[in-house]
Amino acid sequence: MARNRFQFIRSSLTLKADTMSADALSSMDPLHSCRRLLDTIGKSFGEIAVPVGTCARDEASCRSKARNRAISFIPNKPDKFAIRFYCNVGTAGPYIHSMCDNGRGHRSPLSQVVRYNHLHRIFGQILNTALNSTLIIDKSFASALCLCQLVHQSKIYRPPNSYRVVFCDNFYTRPRLAEKLLQVSDGDIK
Repeated sequence: MARNRFQFIRSSLTLKADTMSADALSSMDPLHSCRRLLDTIGKSFGEIAVPVGTCARDEASCRSKARNRAISFIPNKPDKFAIRFYCNVGTAGPYIHSMCDNGRGHRSPLSQVVRYNHLHRIFGQILNTALNSTLIIDKSFASALCLCQLVHQSKIYRPPNSYRVVFCDNFYTRPRLAEKLLQVSDGDIK
């Protein structure tokens, strides 16, 4: 092969870690351009700050004027157009333990729970047992993601006083979720 031809091939060769092309990835995930950053931040939060005692479960908003499928419109919120994240925050200190986008506009066949599990890789059999036991919560529901995020902090660090209290608003108040959470966390979370 001629040297010029080899240099032309080498300069036009692009190596990608993903098995999909950038166009296919961008059509499935509206946050594909910052997904690696979001995953790194979410993974770091889960490894560093584990709330002990009480924590709060709520959604956080990141205001945006971009045209993106991930942006949701809620007229009664201060940030009407925003990307929403589900967060667990410790009340003793301003530490976020887990953060995950709400999956709006995501067209991947993987549910949020499966993506969260791939990111943290601590559940394995625990997650499957939790979601497939007597009180069934479908993996595609937001309750399943909530369950995973709350059980995640319980499995990383058990609180010294043998229980953790979670406060949430009416969006997360579901009896089945509370029963499942108590069952999966072995009475650790109330």
